[in-house]
Amino acid sequence: LSKLPSPYLNEIMPSVEPHHAMLFETNRGCPYACTFCDWGGLTYSKLVSHDMERLRAEIEYAGKNKVGFLYSVDANFGILKERDEQIADWIIETKAKYGYPKTFFVNWAKNANEDVLRIAKKMYDAGLIKSFIMSLQTLTTNALELIKRDNMDINEYDYFARKCSEIGLPFDCEFIIGNPGETVDSWKDTYLEITNYHAMSTYLYPLALLPNAEIGSVESREQFGFKTVRKPFPGVLNEDVAETKIKEGGRRNYSKADNIGFRDVENDKNKDPEFTYDYGVTTLINDKARVIKGGSWNDRAYWLSPGNRRFLEEDQSSSTIGFRCAMNS
Repeated sequence: LSKLPSPYLNEIMPSVEPHHAMLFETNRGCPYACTFCDWGGLTYSKLVSHDMERLRAEIEYAGKNKVGFLYSVDANFGILKERDEQIADWIIETKAKYGYPKTFFVNWAKNANEDVLRIAKKMYDAGLIKSFIMSLQTLTTNALELIKRDNMDINEYDYFARKCSEIGLPFDCEFIIGNPGETVDSWKDTYLEITNYHAMSTYLYPLALLPNAEIGSVESREQFGFKTVRKPFPGVLNEDVAETKIKEGGRRNYSKADNIGFRDVENDKNKDPEFTYDYGVTTLINDKARVIKGGSWNDRAYWLSPGNRRFLEEDQSSSTIGFRCAMNS
């Protein structure tokens, strides 16, 4: 990896504005074989690491240029414990020096332990993360076996929940809806078991059959009998649509996302159901829905996360939307 130039240090990137996000990679590869994942085609592979001096220089670049959001694209931050702790210390020192980066997004090592929790606690105390998020995906034994996650220490969530509570580190979980081997009842059991921890928030994601992931193969589709709905990946324009066809509707074919209402039933002459909201059937979101981000005094902490959002019709209102709080320091 040392032969690959840094887009930041070699001035390949365009001018950076304050609060921009910056992708940050310390190593490449993943030693695990989760069937739903395709980490750039490098799942179940040996880790290859970037040079430490390069990483330190990139962190310094983020601080000097007031990059607000440092987004780690590592599959398992903390897996190289001493090395990753040093990187975390540099990020913390850089924030103390420049006030940036404000936030650090990270995918924690799947076989987490007290060393990983120690790194997470440092970053939490520095205000870089809001909680330690474990990617549990499910607690159903059969499902864990089928997605090849049954041998991970991360499944001992009870231990981590108690340990996080002891050291004052908020603890959240991620789950996948629709894993093979899962039933409606087993998924409910998982969710109800997790809700025993009242301070814990959960992040729920539908199962996606990604290209090159084992679970997306023809064999897996036939084995598990998946019933799927084809959806364009968020922020990516459908490559099968010709530019001339897009222009018929008065739209330009941007290489970047800005595809509001693209091929909706109400906007598309062909009314192709494959690329519609299917309002009232599979979703309550349409062009008249408005996004609500953040929370008020009346909401639980889950809604304070920037990644969580709710929707409300544009002609409706709520007593807590737009509410402002003032407090004495």
